[in-house]
Amino acid sequence: MSQEQWQQLLSQAIDSQLEFDHDGMAGVILPDLGLYLGWIWQQDGLTLYAPLGQVSDPTLLQDMLSANAFWRQTQGATLSLYDRDQALLALALQPDQAPQIAHIYNQFLDSAQHWQQKLAA
Repeated sequence: MSQEQWQQLLSQAIDSQLEFDHDGMAGVILPDLGLYLGWIWQQDGLTLYAPLGQVSDPTLLQDMLSANAFWRQTQGATLSLYDRDQALLALALQPDQAPQIAHIYNQFLDSAQHWQQKLAA
């Protein structure tokens, strides 16, 4: 699926114009939710990601790992760490998922908000 096709579908799903840069990256800040959502376009699909905040509680790390098991509490996305203690939620999308992009986006957003709130608590 072309970059332009993804761009058009995503713009409709988020109800805002989205454009990929020359590196195939795009992002949007959702100030009402305090979230940044980013997309990385590649020839074989798209990655949606959201930085969630700092993980400071070891018990929360266990919760995150448990949530990743069969993606049961992440709605298909994967929780991970980068820069040692920063939580990230990411989801790989394939071209055949494009017709469901609005639903997938909303599920991802729900999951990102849930985990962001857990990290902030």
